[in-house]
Amino acid sequence: MALDSGLKPLIAFAGRLCSYLHGIVACARYRFNIRVLNGMNNRNKVFIRMVDS
Repeated sequence: MALDSGLKPLIAFAGRLCSYLHGIVACARYRFNIRVLNGMNNRNKVFIRMVDS
C-alpha cells in the first residue's frame, strides 16, 4: 500500500522496514516480550546449575 501511495517519504520508510518485516510479523504473531524471554533464560540457568552440581 505504501508503494502504491506514490509518496516518496512513505515509500522510503516502507523500504527501510522491509529488512525488519520478519521480526515485526513474529512479534505480532507470538507476543513475546523481554520479560517472558528473561524468565525463560532464568529457568534455563537454574536447570543448568542443578544439572552441573
